[in-house]
Amino acid sequence: DEVRSLAQRTQKSTEEIEALIARLQSGTQQAATVMDSSRELSTSSVELTRRAGGSLENITKTVSAIQAMNQQ
Repeated sequence: DEVRSLAQRTQKSTEEIEALIARLQSGTQQAATVMDSSRELSTSSVELTRRAGGSLENITKTVSAIQAMNQQ
């Protein structure tokens, strides 16, 4: 009878551990997905920042050209 009880407790513990592992795997997958999305957003932000810098440089050149024309 003790052996049966121990076997049942062992089975229950094993099922609980399996459930915990499944939740951990799910959480890990979700974290990986979020990290991948963050990486994509970071890459996009870098590209947008680069473009904005180029636009500001063009604006600066244009303003300088206008100032030069106004001084003539």
